[in-house]
Amino acid sequence: MTEDEKYRGLPEHLVPVVEKRFNTVEPFITEDPLQTLVKGYVNNSGEGIPIISVEIKRLDVRNNNPSYVVPREIAEAVSKEKFK
Repeated sequence: MTEDEKYRGLPEHLVPVVEKRFNTVEPFITEDPLQTLVKGYVNNSGEGIPIISVEIKRLDVRNNNPSYVVPREIAEAVSKEKFK
Protein backbone atom coordinates (compact mmCIF):
# COMPACT_ATOMS: atom_id res chain seq x y z
CA MET A 1 0.00 0.00 0.00
CA THR A 2 1.40 3.39 -0.97
CA GLU A 3 1.41 6.44 1.33
CA ASP A 4 -1.27 7.96 -0.88
CA GLU A 5 -3.50 4.89 -0.51
CA LYS A 6 -2.86 4.77 3.23
CA TYR A 7 -4.24 8.25 3.84
CA ARG A 8 -6.61 8.79 0.89
CA GLY A 9 -7.91 5.24 0.89
CA LEU A 10 -7.95 2.63 -1.81
CA PRO A 11 -9.67 3.44 -5.10
CA GLU A 12 -13.38 2.77 -4.78
CA HIS A 13 -14.71 0.70 -7.64
CA LEU A 14 -18.06 -0.06 -6.04
CA VAL A 15 -19.83 3.16 -5.21
CA PRO A 16 -23.52 4.07 -4.90
CA VAL A 17 -25.28 5.06 -8.11
CA VAL A 18 -28.82 6.06 -9.02
CA GLU A 19 -30.62 2.96 -10.23
CA LYS A 20 -32.50 2.74 -13.49
CA ARG A 21 -36.26 2.56 -13.21
CA PHE A 22 -38.04 -0.62 -14.28
CA ASN A 23 -41.79 -1.24 -14.20
CA THR A 24 -41.58 -4.29 -11.92
CA VAL A 25 -38.73 -3.27 -9.59
CA GLU A 26 -38.67 -0.69 -6.81
CA PRO A 27 -35.27 1.07 -6.92
CA PHE A 28 -33.23 1.37 -3.73
CA ILE A 29 -31.29 4.51 -4.70
CA THR A 30 -33.45 7.01 -6.59
CA GLU A 31 -31.41 10.21 -6.16
CA ASP A 32 -27.76 11.18 -6.47
CA PRO A 33 -26.05 10.01 -3.23
CA LEU A 34 -24.35 13.39 -2.71
CA GLN A 35 -27.69 15.20 -2.92
CA THR A 36 -29.15 12.73 -0.44
CA LEU A 37 -26.38 13.60 2.04
CA VAL A 38 -26.68 17.36 1.44
CA LYS A 39 -30.43 17.21 2.12
CA GLY A 40 -29.82 15.27 5.32
CA TYR A 41 -31.62 12.12 4.20
CA VAL A 42 -29.37 9.76 6.15
CA ASN A 43 -30.12 6.94 8.55
CA ASN A 44 -29.03 8.40 11.87
CA SER A 45 -26.47 10.49 13.69
CA GLY A 46 -24.40 7.41 14.49
CA GLU A 47 -23.37 6.66 10.91
CA GLY A 48 -19.63 6.37 10.55
CA ILE A 49 -18.94 5.66 14.23
CA PRO A 50 -17.36 2.25 13.50
CA ILE A 51 -14.55 3.85 11.47
CA ILE A 52 -13.73 6.74 13.82
CA SER A 53 -10.80 4.91 15.43
CA VAL A 54 -9.19 4.43 12.01
CA GLU A 55 -9.88 7.98 10.82
CA ILE A 56 -8.55 9.66 13.99
CA LYS A 57 -5.13 8.13 13.31
CA ARG A 58 -5.11 9.85 9.90
CA LEU A 59 -6.32 13.25 11.13
CA ASP A 60 -2.92 14.95 11.56
CA VAL A 61 -1.71 13.78 8.17
CA ARG A 62 -4.92 14.93 6.45
CA ASN A 63 -4.84 18.30 8.22
CA ASN A 64 -1.26 18.83 7.02
CA ASN A 65 -1.99 17.44 3.52
CA PRO A 66 -5.51 18.51 2.52
CA SER A 67 -5.01 16.92 -0.90
CA TYR A 68 -5.72 13.55 0.76
CA VAL A 69 -9.31 14.65 1.46
CA VAL A 70 -10.30 15.04 -2.20
CA PRO A 71 -10.23 12.48 -5.01
CA ARG A 72 -6.76 11.86 -6.47
CA GLU A 73 -7.79 13.28 -9.88
CA ILE A 74 -8.58 16.64 -8.28
CA ALA A 75 -5.45 16.64 -6.13
CA GLU A 76 -3.29 16.07 -9.21
CA ALA A 77 -5.02 18.86 -11.16
CA VAL A 78 -4.82 21.54 -8.42
CA SER A 79 -1.58 23.16 -7.26
CA LYS A 80 -0.37 22.58 -3.71
CA GLU A 81 -0.60 26.32 -3.03
CA LYS A 82 -4.34 26.32 -3.77
CA PHE A 83 -4.90 23.55 -1.22
CA LYS A 84 -3.50 25.78 1.51
